[in-house]
Amino acid sequence: MLYTWRDSSGLIQGAMEARIVNDDGSFNSHGPNLWIEQLEMNPGVSFMRLLQQMVRDYDTLLPHIRVIYWHRRDKTGTKLHAYNRDHFVRWAKRESTLCSC
Repeated sequence: MLYTWRDSSGLIQGAMEARIVNDDGSFNSHGPNLWIEQLEMNPGVSFMRLLQQMVRDYDTLLPHIRVIYWHRRDKTGTKLHAYNRDHFVRWAKRESTLCSC
């Protein structure tokens, strides 16, 4: 599934490729997990603002998802991030009060 975020003028601010998977990581449209394959953002876009929008949208579109996970890739290697739905929503809401994005 490809999801894009746009600003008020319709310009793409970010795009995410994700798959709904079962506990084995195999595609299953009714699976309980969301695997984020790739996330791209335009330079200057606030990650926290994009995250807040993603949480609102996915909370509405995919209410059956219980775990969201991805590999973060950077110059030091990769790291698996996994959050259950409640933790992810609480974390995003807490961060939204801390940032001025």
